[in-house]
Amino acid sequence: MWPGPVGTRYDALGSGGTVTIDFDSRSLQNAGQHSPIVKDFVSLNGTIVNCAGGLAFGDTGWITSEETTSGPAQGWLQKHGYNFFVPASAEETVPAVALRAMGRFAHEAAIADAQTGIVYQTEDAGSGPVRAFIVFCPMIRTISRRAARCRCWW
Repeated sequence: MWPGPVGTRYDALGSGGTVTIDFDSRSLQNAGQHSPIVKDFVSLNGTIVNCAGGLAFGDTGWITSEETTSGPAQGWLQKHGYNFFVPASAEETVPAVALRAMGRFAHEAAIADAQTGIVYQTEDAGSGPVRAFIVFCPMIRTISRRAARCRCWW
């Protein structure tokens, strides 16, 4: 079972997620003197088949993407195939909230244009089309649980 608090998991059976690693870039110049890792922790848990994702919303965090559309029919407790947001400011595991408005499909990667807020997503199926999630909800620029309820237009 994936580590991290049980209460933050998207799917109690999910064994995927993300790990945040903070490191001191200055120590890389002095290799061998001490570890450059300052802190590491499970930042998101309870997802499955996480793929690339990408920076988002003015570099305030990371979108991690599920590369599958498995769900209850395959033995999971939740439908999978969503994006999730991990704030850069997180100091511990954050609740895994599916960004359903961005669509459910086998995601490969996602990145948000800092100027427009448009999230460009690629799909890991067939020819791998690029999908654009156009933000009609101003609050999504500062992602929150409510952002998962925004409308998505392709």
